[in-house]
Amino acid sequence: MDTYNIFKQKLEEINQLNSKLVTAMKLQKLGRVNMAYSTVPEQKDIKRIQDIIAKSHGSANQEIRLAQDMANKITKGDKAYRRYKAAFDLGHDHLAKIFKDRYDQLTGVPKKSPSPIKPAVAKTLPPPPKPKTMVPVDKPQENKLQMAVNTVKQSKRSATATDLKMLRDIEKRFYQNGKLTKDDMVQLNSLYQEYK
Repeated sequence: MDTYNIFKQKLEEINQLNSKLVTAMKLQKLGRVNMAYSTVPEQKDIKRIQDIIAKSHGSANQEIRLAQDMANKITKGDKAYRRYKAAFDLGHDHLAKIFKDRYDQLTGVPKKSPSPIKPAVAKTLPPPPKPKTMVPVDKPQENKLQMAVNTVKQSKRSATATDLKMLRDIEKRFYQNGKLTKDDMVQLNSLYQEYK
């Protein structure tokens, strides 16, 4: 490449970056994004979701009420978004929806349908859905998997979002294939040992 083409390419890259920066600054001015904060859930956000689950003692109505109370107190969109991501990463989609609705409300995103969640109507949540095409599962491996899942979820230590995602992925693969791979067994064993 000659000097002119290199210069032209670098100038194009600078213009693209400048365009992205201008867009981000406009969004910040509108209050849609606070660039000083990250949208990746912090340990504090994960802890708050785990506290909601612990305080509710398995009652979905109580979980929803506590999450709604917490969401109503949030005044910044980025915080609501981090709580949404934390709840989603921990596998609590019903709580994630509450924080996502609050994020949308704070950032001015219009709702698609006006259907507020009514805590009195909520029922106890079923276990995670299994694939529609069921394959026969290895019962001893399923028992090991459930023991590891329960150990991590009931641990006194707060499980990281990465560990919980890994656990969900292993669980998903297990119910799709009917058995655990050698790598999955190693990961499950390390998670079990870490959180027991």
